[in-house]
Amino acid sequence: MASFNYQEYTDENPDFYNGIVDLLAQLLIHYDLEEVYYENRVKAHKLLNQKNRDEKLPFDKRILVIIEFEREHKKILENVMCVNENNDEEMLILLIHIIRFFERIVNEHICFELENRGFTQSETKTILHKFNIDEKMGWFLKILSGKDYTQTSSNNWSLIKNYIITRNFYIHYAPATFSVYDGHKKKLNKKDFKSVLEAISDCYCFLIECRSKDIKDQYERIENLKKYIKEQDIKDRKEQYEELMILKKRISCLKNNVEELDIKYPNDQYEEANDIEKQVDNLLSKFKESNSQHDNLEGS
Repeated sequence: MASFNYQEYTDENPDFYNGIVDLLAQLLIHYDLEEVYYENRVKAHKLLNQKNRDEKLPFDKRILVIIEFEREHKKILENVMCVNENNDEEMLILLIHIIRFFERIVNEHICFELENRGFTQSETKTILHKFNIDEKMGWFLKILSGKDYTQTSSNNWSLIKNYIITRNFYIHYAPATFSVYDGHKKKLNKKDFKSVLEAISDCYCFLIECRSKDIKDQYERIENLKKYIKEQDIKDRKEQYEELMILKKRISCLKNNVEELDIKYPNDQYEEANDIEKQVDNLLSKFKESNSQHDNLEGS
């Protein structure tokens, strides 16, 4: 029997898969079904469907998307390494992506901290729109956690802020001298982009330290549950694969025995056996194709 190959067990769209796993983990925790899922996944799925049907608002209007920092950071860094540095348009798009990534992790941190303190999503959005990035990372963060990133890591903050200014220069056009324009243009290079990403990593680590205990516990629960979901998914698919291989082997042995004993089965029965074997082969082929990019589940 062919052994199960984890290298072949990959998903064609890992971002979509991880998004589904993340959503499932959040929903299970939201409805207090975490322990039920660990004990009986089928029961948890049924209860989850029932609870979700009873809600007035669909889940997509209630559950917040959590950015996967490591995966997103790695993806952006790969884009930096591959981008054509001489293409100003591509470099500008990448800069916008980098700064948007930074703003997302800041806003996500503030959002969860405020909601943990009883603020509604509407109130949280108002606060996020009201304060600029300096205030969010400075005095407002100090109110939430007692720490001011603009003072604690002034060098990294200065670098990030410098590139926020450059991003804004290109997005919000205003007349500028050649020297100002050239100053911003010179910042569009791979080396500096990598430095900004390193500074963003430092900021993310700082925000993790600033999380309240409740938020830290919730993140840990989500990550543990996501890991368990993926482990069980791998286990289920491995069992399905092995069952198909066993069925294929049994069919093959049966056909060989028939041929060796020269048993004359009616043509229609023999053709039916061939059809079943082909169906199994097709299922195995589809199984491999649909999971051909799924190797990173355990490490995601």
